[in-house]
Amino acid sequence: MLQATCFLMRYSYDAKKNILSVSLNDDLLQSYCYNASDELIRVNDQIMTYPIPTITQVSVHPKP
Repeated sequence: MLQATCFLMRYSYDAKKNILSVSLNDDLLQSYCYNASDELIRVNDQIMTYPIPTITQVSVHPKP
């Protein structure tokens, strides 16, 4: 006899359409938090860090 296995994926979003969580069969897989600028700041309560880009060139242009 063949048995079927079903999985239910759930996604929740905030009013700004940022994803807040992903669940499988009602078990939380990942959660996300954003700052006021809608930048991702936490995943599963771990702070997200972003490297600061290095300035490699600066140009100064005279005013016309």
